[in-house]
Amino acid sequence: MARRPRHAPLRVLLNNRLVGRLSKAASGAIEFRYEVVGTNNHYRIAEVQGRHFLQTGEAAGVPKKLVQESIEMVAATAEAALGKTEGELPNRFPEAIHTSVKAAVIQRLHSLKVS
Repeated sequence: MARRPRHAPLRVLLNNRLVGRLSKAASGAIEFRYEVVGTNNHYRIAEVQGRHFLQTGEAAGVPKKLVQESIEMVAATAEAALGKTEGELPNRFPEAIHTSVKAAVIQRLHSLKVS
């Protein structure tokens, strides 16, 4: 019987500084572990919020305004992509799937907003 390949964690760098690692949990979920000392350093992808990007940016010396602008740009791009996708879906595409995915994307975008 073939063994499943074990994937090494993916190192996440910001300004040439290690800020965390992405890995796959036994459950199949993607996990992100921060390397920043002094904070809760373990988040599942679905639990990452905008403030986590601010904290990581601060630790890496990235200006807060730049991090906020980057998050806003990602949100605007995602909203535009949703609109484009809606226009390109086949007529028979199941409405329930489209509605579910769109709601999940919008929910994630709201969790990334920072003030």
